[in-house]
Amino acid sequence: MNAEVSVVKPETVILTTDERYIKDEVVILVLNEKISFNGATCTIKDTNKNEYFKCKDKSVCFTDGKILKDVNGAKVIGIKSDSLLSFKQEIYNPNKNKKLAKVTKENILSVKCLVASFQNKATHKSETLVMKFNPGSKNCNIYYGKNEKAPLVGKLVFKSSLIGKNKYYLEVAPKVDLALMSCLAIAFDIYKNE
Repeated sequence: MNAEVSVVKPETVILTTDERYIKDEVVILVLNEKISFNGATCTIKDTNKNEYFKCKDKSVCFTDGKILKDVNGAKVIGIKSDSLLSFKQEIYNPNKNKKLAKVTKENILSVKCLVASFQNKATHKSETLVMKFNPGSKNCNIYYGKNEKAPLVGKLVFKSSLIGKNKYYLEVAPKVDLALMSCLAIAFDIYKNE
């Protein structure tokens, strides 16, 4: 992943949840996992320490069946496994149990690309986000669309620690749904740890 390439604002808004998760500037989210004796907690904050989402689990934080809640504890978006035989994650609205997106491997042999198919609430069309990465890497670039000149709308960088904390830094372009991008980061982590 080229660290010098910056995310760019797409021509259209990418929205699956709520407009409050669309920002007019680049946002860097920190997905922080802390494992303790009473389970794992996951917080998602920006680099200014503003909290966007949190989840708590009795097992490892970035696994199947996560529901992200806002700062008031309201359910915003969830992600769960949709297949036992192949990698397929469903991103859904936990309040309506409605599918918002699915994340799959590009093809059965793919080891360096995941594709997220979703219904964009801003355009009312089916669209795709493509996550590209090197096979041994825990970093990825997220592109809006499948074509060669698709805009880079997200960058995910992994940082590990020996004291039980793992972090992803997720750079999100303006006009891109922060909740959806957070779920893509979780899906990527699940895929890399399968």
